[in-house]
Amino acid sequence: MKRQLGVDEGGIAMGKKDDRAPTRCRRPVPRKIWQEGVSKATVAFIASAVSAGGVTGSLNKAQADVIFTVGDEDNFGGWPGNFEPFDNRDAGELVATNGAQFTDRSLMLSGQFPILFIFRGLPDEIQSARVEIHAAGLDNTNSYGVSLVSDNLETSVIGTMPTTGSFFGQTSFSGDVPSTALHLITAVSAAIAITPASNDSFAAFDFARLVVSPIPEPGTFTLCLTGLASITAGLLVSRRYSSRGC
Repeated sequence: MKRQLGVDEGGIAMGKKDDRAPTRCRRPVPRKIWQEGVSKATVAFIASAVSAGGVTGSLNKAQADVIFTVGDEDNFGGWPGNFEPFDNRDAGELVATNGAQFTDRSLMLSGQFPILFIFRGLPDEIQSARVEIHAAGLDNTNSYGVSLVSDNLETSVIGTMPTTGSFFGQTSFSGDVPSTALHLITAVSAAIAITPASNDSFAAFDFARLVVSPIPEPGTFTLCLTGLASITAGLLVSRRYSSRGC
């Protein structure tokens, strides 16, 4: 007489070996798990890349220019257009010591003493710089040299102010600081010197400006690496789920 095999609650004949894998490992890999693993890593990478300014461009792109201005860009405080003596300085410019005291007024310049516009609180390291000046009354009989002066009085010539053709004209100067003179711009200070070629030179200045481009911080590259690491981690997690079938 044959012994009847019992049947367990799971429907498996007792006495037989169950070759099937446990139920929790037989489930197919949820597609959502794989997608979420990659999606989270991709989002992390995109966020870091955007913060860094792009994967390839961020390594070469400088930070935004930093602009330092002495005086106000206000048309000489309201210059009427003639060169009668005038003084349109506001209360702050009247007591300034950084060169703003020389703006928004008519000046009688001496070739022996330059006008200095002093800039403080500059970045520690820069990769380029530009000087901008707006003036009036620089006629054809005089030339006005523009120089960069360090806090220890080392000087580098930037260029010459263009003349206005008459006492009533206005002119602007824009010149790049030579790479060999960038070391003159320090965190302590830097100055722009305007030196007329002769005495008894009439002039007026609206503002002087120093535009600097700081060297990019290394944190930009670090953010890119973090994004790449996030993608790699997401893929590894996804592959682990796939190989285990869980």
